[in-house]
Amino acid sequence: MSGIHPPSHCSLPFGNCTVGDSEREPFIAAHNTILSHAAAVNIYRTKYQKKQGGSIGIVMSSVWYEPISNSLQDKLAAESSIFLYELVLRPNYPWKIPCRNA
Repeated sequence: MSGIHPPSHCSLPFGNCTVGDSEREPFIAAHNTILSHAAAVNIYRTKYQKKQGGSIGIVMSSVWYEPISNSLQDKLAAESSIFLYELVLRPNYPWKIPCRNA
């Protein structure tokens, strides 16, 4: 595997690899992030919160991109860079993943 980011996969249109599905795998990773956070929240609430009196949240690390020009292609590229974070941060997970016309 020779991708740059975990899980070290890449595929068209993001690279020329024989392993991976770059259209689908980011959603799987986001789903697993939410599941692991939910598990941590449950453990904290049931075992520690009453004694410690704390709270728990989630922080999403994100990079912000601006289009380099006013072209539609550049605007769509900048918009797609935050698409996954928008999905993860929506309330009432699990949700239906919307179709994208890009």
